[in-house]
Amino acid sequence: MFSPKLGRPLVLFSYLQVRQWLLLEAFPWVNAFCERPDFLEVKDRKPVLIDFWIQGRNTEFFLVSRDEGSPELNLISPPSLRIRYLWPSQLDSSVTLTQNWQSMLPYIVSYRHWLTNDHTADIVKRCSSSITLGELEDSLANQETSWARACVFDALAKGSLQAPSLKSRPWDRFLQLSPRRQYAD
Repeated sequence: MFSPKLGRPLVLFSYLQVRQWLLLEAFPWVNAFCERPDFLEVKDRKPVLIDFWIQGRNTEFFLVSRDEGSPELNLISPPSLRIRYLWPSQLDSSVTLTQNWQSMLPYIVSYRHWLTNDHTADIVKRCSSSITLGELEDSLANQETSWARACVFDALAKGSLQAPSLKSRPWDRFLQLSPRRQYAD
């Protein structure tokens, strides 16, 4: 897997980690992250590998996955950062969002060398009032459709645009786009 946010390939070891990563790419408030950064020393058992270090606007923490019903870890000493625990059921409400980003990220990755801030600004300007992806694509008829989609998806990933329905239904030409007035993650 290639992370457009990090600009490098990732090494993930489970489908749960893939789902976590897709959300990290989807949330504009996440500035940076690293997979498998360290171990946590736990009383009376083997060390536990941290899934992700996450840095976002005004926050930094470790993300640790736990099996359903598992308690929080009994640590020998507290880590340098806050720990957020994640149980698989917490991701169940994000299935549609992760599926959408799984199909949208290849556009961003494929065009990452050609996407510029000017392209993003132009797309956001064209979406100054609410517009559908199809209407936007039609207005860019002289451009390659996949390039236009890459620009839109990149603007969504950067937080310049919003499309709330990505959480509830698969994206298509009727995806409603609008500029993000403020971060509402």
